[in-house]
Amino acid sequence: MTNSNTSATGKLVYQLEEMILEGVWRPNHKLPSERRLAQRFGYSRTVIREALRQLQAKGLIITHQGIGSYVVEVFHSIEEEFIDPLVHLFDSHERTLFDLLDVREQLESHAAFLAAQRATQTDLYQLTQAYERLASPDTELTMDTYFNFHHMVILCSHNPILVQTLCQLKALLCKAIQTCLPLLIQDAEVQNQVRSQQQQMYEAIVQRDPVAARRATKTHIRFVSHHVHSVKKSNFY
Repeated sequence: MTNSNTSATGKLVYQLEEMILEGVWRPNHKLPSERRLAQRFGYSRTVIREALRQLQAKGLIITHQGIGSYVVEVFHSIEEEFIDPLVHLFDSHERTLFDLLDVREQLESHAAFLAAQRATQTDLYQLTQAYERLASPDTELTMDTYFNFHHMVILCSHNPILVQTLCQLKALLCKAIQTCLPLLIQDAEVQNQVRSQQQQMYEAIVQRDPVAARRATKTHIRFVSHHVHSVKKSNFY
């Protein structure tokens, strides 16, 4: 390969890595064909092929002959080593729930802040779909609709470290939602407040208002924490 091709390949590899890091191409996403990549980035098929070979050597994509190339998980799961023991603590120590809500408040509010700045049109379309399922007046809040909306907000942040950190907490987050949700939907007024808070989150992100998105997310998670704490305290007495 000539020096000019080597230089072009290095530039293309960097561009493709950026797309993976920013979440434009997410795990299990199928990359465009060599021909489409050549058209999109303006490089020869030789350069495209070498760039894909280097990405595969780095473990960022996997190529199946005759099928195509796919993005792999950049980070490996740590659930068995770290999360499982916390799930057991969650079952027996109530404070773990509120510790997790504290973490959610800090990380998810920043994710919402970034989402309002960085979300692509495709992101906003997917966020809207998740929000509409969540906000449907014909259905009550469920773990799936609640989790999917908040997870989509996180993905819209396009910060791979933040996304991965929260994804690694998925087992705990689902456990927390299972605990909190029944306490939120048993009172129609409380459920309406939750829906209103999530509407404010959604609208702030769509309207590209990062400060409002962060504020709405903090308000929502603090409300959940306060309400659950109040219910558990009253039940104790």
